[in-house]
Amino acid sequence: MYKFYYLICLLGLACQQPASSPEVADKPTTSKSSKEKTISFNKLSADENADSAEFEANGIRVTITNTLPMQAINISQKNKRLINYLHAIDSPTTSIPVPTLITSNKDTVVVITYQEQRYSFMIKNNTATLSKER
Repeated sequence: MYKFYYLICLLGLACQQPASSPEVADKPTTSKSSKEKTISFNKLSADENADSAEFEANGIRVTITNTLPMQAINISQKNKRLINYLHAIDSPTTSIPVPTLITSNKDTVVVITYQEQRYSFMIKNNTATLSKER
């Protein structure tokens, strides 16, 4: 009878131990505790009523220009254009969004939020790729 109680206690303790599998240990974490830095861009040139603005942070330059049907986003690094992205805007008086630079281990991302849409430009190997989120 005592062996039965001992076995139940042993099984109870064994069930509470976390699984130690190599697959779980090798997965990257997506927690905010990773070395992720958010850097604000410095405004190089713009007025309150201007239709274009230029920002720079860590050698990455972002130029945003509003023309009547389109808004142009130009991202360059070391005088080399990485991407030139155009999208439609509602009116020429649309405000210029301020970009944010997010850096972590090996990733560099320029984030621009415009009218509840988030445009993320991943910079890697001297190119930028767009990831648009709503």
